[in-house]
Amino acid sequence: MKLVTLLLMSLLAGNAIAQPLNTDKSTLAVDMPSPLFSLKDISGGGDIKLADFKGRVIYVDFWASWCVPCRRSFPYLASIRAQYVEQGFEVIAINLDEDLANAQQFLQEYPVPYPVAQGFATNTPLDYNVNAMPSAFLIDGQGNLRLVHLGFTVQHQAFLSAIIEKLVAEL
Repeated sequence: MKLVTLLLMSLLAGNAIAQPLNTDKSTLAVDMPSPLFSLKDISGGGDIKLADFKGRVIYVDFWASWCVPCRRSFPYLASIRAQYVEQGFEVIAINLDEDLANAQQFLQEYPVPYPVAQGFATNTPLDYNVNAMPSAFLIDGQGNLRLVHLGFTVQHQAFLSAIIEKLVAEL
């Protein structure tokens, strides 16, 4: 029932895509375990490891400094994180800029309270089949992918908030 609800909500939300269950395991699909990653913190603070967030609902957000929708998503993500962080929600942003200075400049304009990793020249975007900016992957407390969301508009906020609230309630 949970998967059917997510599929229906995704179809109604436009760019949000809940992919069908994957039988051949060659691509990422809803209800599959999310690929693990360990990436350098963009601020130089060590590694950001998805495994360190086990048991939390995680919004993995692939972004780049040149991405206009990313500029709209960052304030929302900071706000929704603040609303649900105490209930087990976290955002992990993965930057895909080739030039780290561009990402750092973006973060000066759009500072965030959540971890930001450098994903350029790693396998992580391939592991997640990233093909749009921003691309987001909502992972439940058991580490399974629950939603793939491509792009970002203000209209997506209510949809994403409802899904996050539902997943946090399942913890």
